[in-house]
Amino acid sequence: MQMRFWLAIGSCAVWVQCARVQAAECVPDLVPMPKQYQALAGRVAVAGLPVVIDLENRQSQIAAGEIIQQVRALGGAAGAVERVGANCNHPGIYILALPQPAAAALAAELALKVTAADPGPQGYVMLAASNRVAVIGSDAIGALYGAMTLRQMLKMESNQVVVAAVRVYDKPDYRFRSAMGVRRGLWPLSLGDQDAVQGYRAGIDWMLHFKMNLMDNHDSVENLIRHPEDTNRWQFVREINDYAIERGIYPVLWESTRIGHGAYDAQRPEFQNWDCVYNGKGKGGRYYCWSRDELAREHIQRVAAFVRDCHFKMLCVHPVDGGGAYDPESWSKRCPRCRERFGDDRWKATVHQFNAWAGMLKEQTPDILFTSPLYPYNAEYADFSRFTGIPENVWRENSIDYWKRLHAGLDPSIIPMTWSARPQNMKVYRECFAGRPIYIYAHSFVGLGYFGAWHRRNGTNYEGHPGDIFAYAYYMDASYKVLWLNQICNCEYAWNTAAPGSEPFNGLYYDAEKDHTEPPEIINDWLPRACRAFFGEKLGNAMAPVYQAGVLTRYIQDPGGALALANKNRQKPMADVDPDTAGKAGNEKVLAPAMVDSAARMAAQVQATATALRALEQAYAALDTASPHQRKIVMFFYKRMPLWHLIARARHAEYLAGELHKQGRKDEALALLRKALDEYEIDRQQAEAVLQKTKHEPDLTVRGPLDARAGDVQPAPAAVREMLESRLASLAVVLKPRPAGDIVKVGLYLQKAPGAQGTKMFFDRFQNVQADFIDSLAMAVLQDYDCIFIFQTGSVIRSDYFDNLPRFAGEGGRGVLFQHDMCGFGRYPFGQSTPFPEICQYADGRRDATNLVVLLAHPAMPGLDRGDKTWHMYYDHITPRPGPRGVALAADETGAPVVVAGEFGRGKVIFDGNINIDKHDQEAALTGFNAVLTRGAVEWFTGVKLVERQAGRRD
Repeated sequence: MQMRFWLAIGSCAVWVQCARVQAAECVPDLVPMPKQYQALAGRVAVAGLPVVIDLENRQSQIAAGEIIQQVRALGGAAGAVERVGANCNHPGIYILALPQPAAAALAAELALKVTAADPGPQGYVMLAASNRVAVIGSDAIGALYGAMTLRQMLKMESNQVVVAAVRVYDKPDYRFRSAMGVRRGLWPLSLGDQDAVQGYRAGIDWMLHFKMNLMDNHDSVENLIRHPEDTNRWQFVREINDYAIERGIYPVLWESTRIGHGAYDAQRPEFQNWDCVYNGKGKGGRYYCWSRDELAREHIQRVAAFVRDCHFKMLCVHPVDGGGAYDPESWSKRCPRCRERFGDDRWKATVHQFNAWAGMLKEQTPDILFTSPLYPYNAEYADFSRFTGIPENVWRENSIDYWKRLHAGLDPSIIPMTWSARPQNMKVYRECFAGRPIYIYAHSFVGLGYFGAWHRRNGTNYEGHPGDIFAYAYYMDASYKVLWLNQICNCEYAWNTAAPGSEPFNGLYYDAEKDHTEPPEIINDWLPRACRAFFGEKLGNAMAPVYQAGVLTRYIQDPGGALALANKNRQKPMADVDPDTAGKAGNEKVLAPAMVDSAARMAAQVQATATALRALEQAYAALDTASPHQRKIVMFFYKRMPLWHLIARARHAEYLAGELHKQGRKDEALALLRKALDEYEIDRQQAEAVLQKTKHEPDLTVRGPLDARAGDVQPAPAAVREMLESRLASLAVVLKPRPAGDIVKVGLYLQKAPGAQGTKMFFDRFQNVQADFIDSLAMAVLQDYDCIFIFQTGSVIRSDYFDNLPRFAGEGGRGVLFQHDMCGFGRYPFGQSTPFPEICQYADGRRDATNLVVLLAHPAMPGLDRGDKTWHMYYDHITPRPGPRGVALAADETGAPVVVAGEFGRGKVIFDGNINIDKHDQEAALTGFNAVLTRGAVEWFTGVKLVERQAGRRD
C-alpha cells in the first residue's frame, strides 16, 4: 500500500509515491500525516504574529489557545488573539472556517481550494509563506484540526519559533475514529492530581492533538444511571463530555439490552424466579427478556435521560452476548412469554426491542448516533465454510437471513456494528444492511505487549462511506494504561487508511509473533515521529526505543498464559468471536503456527527490556521537558522496566538450565542457576534503587508495581528468587513411589484457576486431607504431594507440563487429574496435545449438557455402577478422546466420553472434561458427580479412604 505526498524538488512541486522509505526521505514529523504536503522554500517566523480568528467561534478560540500555548512552550513570544476583519493581508496566523466570509475571501486570495464539500467535514487547507500562515477549514472542526497540524509544525530554530513554508490539503478517511476510554485512558492521567478534572482534560487535549474523536465511557454505567440524585457525579460526566464536544470529540456511552441488573434488581419481585435469559456473574448479573415491555421501558427511559442530561453524542447498546451461530443470544433459553409472542423468529424480537430504544431516544435526544453490535456481530459469520457441525439452514437463518430481516424492520437511524472482516465477508454484511453506515470495531484481543502495529489493517474495510465508524478495541489491550501510542497509531491508519505499511486483514487481526516488531514503516519510521510529536523532541527521541524494543510484558510475567492467548487466535480464527463456542464450530483451519515457548524467545525479551532500560535512563534525564501527565507515562515504564528485566533474565536462566538438565549436563545447569541467583541480586538492587528514587512520583496506577495488595508486576522479586531456588533444588530431586501418610497431600494448581477454590473447600471437609494451592510445577514443589489437580489455566510452563508431570506420575507413583480444557482441547495452551497421550490423546469437542452416564464401575467413582445416570455442576463439558491405555469411565447422553482414566508407569491419571464450578461460573460447594469424582480420584490415586470431619470440628 502507498501514500501520496506533495514535495518540492527545486522550485517545482511534484507528487511522490512514498512506500517503504525512511522518514527523512519524505515524511515530516506530522501525526497523522496530511493527505497532501507540499514543501515550499523558507520559513515563517511566528514570534509576535497575531492569531486572527472568528472570536464568536468556540473551536477557533480553542485553536488559538493551543497555538499560543505551544509557541510559549517552545520558548517563543506569542502574539495576541485578534478578531478577523475584512482585510486579511497583514502578517498573522489566520485560523478560519467556512462559511465565515473572511475565510472564503482569504482562500480566494491565496488560491486555496476549499469549499464545504472539498475537503469536506473535518477537512482543511493550509498555506504558510512569507509572513502569513492561513489555516482554513471546510467547517469549524476542520479549522481546529488544521491548527493541530500547525501546532506540530512549530519548531524552535536559531532562537525563534518558526514554521516551515508549506501548502497542505487534508481530510480524514473515517470521519469517526479511534475510541479512547474514559476509565482506561483518561482516568489514570488524573491520579495524583489535586484537581482530577485536569487529568481528563489533558487526555482530551491529546486526543485533539492527534485527531481522535471517539471517547468511550464504560465506567460504572449502572452506578451513574441508577443514581440520578448524585448530581455531583452527573455534573462531572457532563463537564468532561462538554470539554470533549467543543474539541470535536463524540462522547460514547455503552449500554446493553438488559432490563435488570443484579446489583440493583435481584430483590425486586419482578426478578424473582427469572425464567428468561440471565447472563453474568454474582451481583453484576444481567436479566434479559424481549417481551417484558414495562421493564424494558423503565431501563430505556433511564438511559435516555442520562444520555440527554450528560450530553452524550453516541450510544452503543449491546445485545445478549454469546451462543454463536448455534444459539445466538442464548435464544433457546427464552421464557414462555417470548416464545408465545415471537415464536421462533428472533429477528422479530430484536426489531421490537431496538425500535423501542430508537423511539425513546428520538424523543429524548434526537441527534444521538445509535449503534449496536446486532448479534452475531461479526461479518465473518457470512462465510459458511468456517463452520462444521451445524446445518447450513440454521447458520443462514441465524446470520445472513437474520441481518436482512433486521435491516427491513429496524428504524433507519440504527447503525449496525461488526468487527473488521475480510473484504468478501464485509461485502455480504454491507449488502444485508444496504444504505446504512457501518460501525467497524477492530478485533477484541489481549495483546502481549504495550505497543503493536496491528493498526496497519485498519483500511481493510474502508470504502469511502462518510458515516462509517472505526473504533479500536482498546479495553482488551494488556497494558491499557499506556496505550496512547497505540491509540495514536490507530488514528493514523484510520485517518490515512493507505498509510505506509498498510496491510489487508486476512483473518488474523493480531499476530503476536511479529506485530510488536514489524513492519519497519511503523516500528522504524512512524514510531520516532510519533514519539517526538507526543512527548516533544528531546523526550520523544529518548522514549522511542522503549516502544520500538518489542517488550512483551504479559509474556514475561506469565509465559504460558500469554502464549495461550496469542495461540487462541492463531489456531482458531473464530476464537475471538465466540470463545465459548469456537471449539464446537469445528473450525480447524489454522491461520498461523502456534507460538512455542523457548529459551530463545525469552532471550529476546532479556534484550528488549535491556534496550528499553537504557532508553528510559535517557528519558529520566529528559523529564524537565515533560508535562505532568507525560511524566506519569514515563514513570509507569521507568518503575516497571527493571522488574520486567529481572523476571525475563531469571526465566531465561531457568529455561536454559532445564535444557541442559535434559541433555544430562546437570553440573552446567547447577552452575547456570547459581549465577542466575547472583544476577538476580544485582537486578533486584537496581530495581529497588529506581523504585526508591521515584517513590513520590505518581504514575498511571493507584498503587505501586509491587504493592502487596494490588501490585501489577508479577511475580514479585521475592517470588522470582523462590522460583530460581526451586529450580536449583529440583535438579537434585529423585522421585520414588511413596505410600501416602496419615494425611493425604493434594496440590491444587492454580489458586486463581476456575474450580480451585471450590475444590479446596471440598477437601477441607475431610480430616485426613491437606489441600494446598501451588503456583509452580517444579519438581521441588511436586515432590511434596501425593496427587495434583490441574485446573483450567493458561498459566503453565511448557517444560513443567510435559516433562515434570509424567515424571511425577510415572517415576513417583503419584496421581494427576486434569480438568476441562486441560484435557487437550484446541483452545488450551498447548493445542490438541496432552502430557499423557497414552491415556488421553486430546479433546475433540465440547457440549452444552450436564447429564452423564456411567460406562463402568471404577474406584474413582465410588458408589456408581455401570449404567447409572448422574449429573455435573457446570453447564458444559469437554469430550476427551482415550488413548491406547486410557478407559472412558463416564460419557454424556450422546456417548461422547467425559471422564478418561488410566495408569502411567507407577502412577495414575484422570482427564475430567467437567469443571468444579457452578453453571453461573461461580466457585461453589461441590455437588453431584463433581463431588464423587473429586473424592474418588484421591482415593484411587493414594489407596487411602477419606474421612469426613465431625460436624463443627476443625482439627
